[in-house]
Amino acid sequence: MNFVDRPRLFHENPASKDAIALTFDDGPCFTSTPDVLDLLKEQAVRATFFMIGERVRRHPDLARRVFNGGHQIANHSDRHVAFRSLVPSVCKKEIEKAEQTFRSVMGIAPRFYRAPKGLINRYVIKAISSAGYYVASWSCMPGDYFGWHTAAWIGKRLSKVRPGHIVVLHDGLSRQPEPDRTRTLSILPGFIRGMKKQGICFVTIADLFGLPPYF
Repeated sequence: MNFVDRPRLFHENPASKDAIALTFDDGPCFTSTPDVLDLLKEQAVRATFFMIGERVRRHPDLARRVFNGGHQIANHSDRHVAFRSLVPSVCKKEIEKAEQTFRSVMGIAPRFYRAPKGLINRYVIKAISSAGYYVASWSCMPGDYFGWHTAAWIGKRLSKVRPGHIVVLHDGLSRQPEPDRTRTLSILPGFIRGMKKQGICFVTIADLFGLPPYF
């Protein structure tokens, strides 16, 4: 019996003893993604970027830079309209349109999908799992997209991360085409150093579960 027979939401891997998956949502964005990439390169960290199709069309060179940097590309719908992720047929159309963009721009078709705002139900999970997609959620979302959350608040939430967890930060924002991600960038170095000090490494979400990242 494989994952299609038993569709599930991937949110953590308890079997992992020394790795976490760091993921970024809602990009690529010209004002923030390059800085995130520079920081990850400096820290020798691979991450997973859940990209929005329309933003890949807007910034194709930047999307290719993420992929060529050794990071995993994953599907975050075409337009990040949350209610569309709750209807199986509409959700699949959003995923497929984004996939067409990824194929055109980078020559890949991501197998991992995360619904806008994480809004999803069992009917959608079953439908898109049957189409071969892996449906991803998270273990820790510290809320770096909220304007009123301070860096200290985000850091406190991140301090609860453990091996096997999937962490969500944002290199974009669904409501802003080109947001300021200065606060996210300010907490990343300390978070990465803290995890490494504990002997925890950073892997892509596909590597965390031992699954293929692309079709």
